[in-house]
Amino acid sequence: MWGATREIFREKDFVAIIASNFIHTARSVAHMNFASTATELLIPQSILPKGSLRLSLFYGVLTLGPQLLLIFNERVVVKHGAYRVLMASYVVSFLSGLLFLF
Repeated sequence: MWGATREIFREKDFVAIIASNFIHTARSVAHMNFASTATELLIPQSILPKGSLRLSLFYGVLTLGPQLLLIFNERVVVKHGAYRVLMASYVVSFLSGLLFLF
C-alpha cells in the first residue's frame, strides 16, 4: 500500500494537479482579500453597509462569477485546452495587478 502511495505522489501529473490547485486556491484567497479591502475603502457604507444582505450577495457574485463564467464558456476551454485557459487567467490576473501599481 505504501509503495503505491509513493508511486502516486511521484507522478508528474499528480504533482502538477496539486501545484495547480494550490496556486488557484492562493489566487482566489488573494482576490477575495483584495475585494474585501477595496470594498471597504472605495464603496461607501451607505451603498453596501457591513453585515447587509447586499454585501453578502456582492461577495457571493465575486466568488461564483468566475466559476459560472468558466462553465458557460465550456467551448473555449475545450477548443484551447484547460492548461492554456488557466495560464491565460493567471496572466490576466498578473497584468491587472500591475495595472493597480501604476
